[in-house]
Amino acid sequence: MVAPFDSGLGPSWIRAFYFIADSQSVWNAVWADENTSMCDSKCIAPEGTEPGGARGEVIDVALPLNSTPHPPRRQRTFDFVASQQSSGSDDQACVGLPSFLYASSSLHILISVSLGSIQVAIAHQLMASREKKRKEHKNIFFQVAKNKLTAECSSFRVGARRKFILDYAALEDTIRALWMEIKKEEQTLIGYRRQEIAKKQHAANDVIRTAMETTGYVALGQIKESCHAGRQVVDTLMPPAV
Repeated sequence: MVAPFDSGLGPSWIRAFYFIADSQSVWNAVWADENTSMCDSKCIAPEGTEPGGARGEVIDVALPLNSTPHPPRRQRTFDFVASQQSSGSDDQACVGLPSFLYASSSLHILISVSLGSIQVAIAHQLMASREKKRKEHKNIFFQVAKNKLTAECSSFRVGARRKFILDYAALEDTIRALWMEIKKEEQTLIGYRRQEIAKKQHAANDVIRTAMETTGYVALGQIKESCHAGRQVVDTLMPPAV
């Protein structure tokens, strides 16, 4: 019995493989038994070995005690059949073979060919199944890696945005306080500047007013003197009436 194996195929393939393997094992045992019982007294006479013996005829041969034993009947039979097949005649190769031997050989060859075909089919199925599993594992690996990378990128993006919002909210109060201080300093500076400008303006106005007053007084005096001089000229030219 062939030991079971994990092929990854359906039960029908495994049962067919076990059936063919068991059939081959049973056939090998029966074939060995027939060879053991028939090899001592009979053999197939090759062409030209016995005078009067036809090619492929089964004859009785008495083996001497010190003679070299013949190879197994199965090996000699297939050697004979192979030599006849090499000559290009399959019909002559089986001439003289017993009916059970011819049927057994054909059955054995058929079982061997069927077993080989099934083994090749199983091998192809195994290769296809392994290739399919490899592709599936590859696709699963890529999908899992993609999902994990996408999840990590998404979590990193969400965490970075949350951290930025919290930091900005925490710093916004500080920024507002700084702006308030800047505004106060600006108002203070503007008030102080206004005071300084006002003082300077008042001083300038005082200087201008003093200068204008002085100049006005001088001009008025000059105008008064001019009026007196004009009055004198008029009085000289036009004496008063008596």
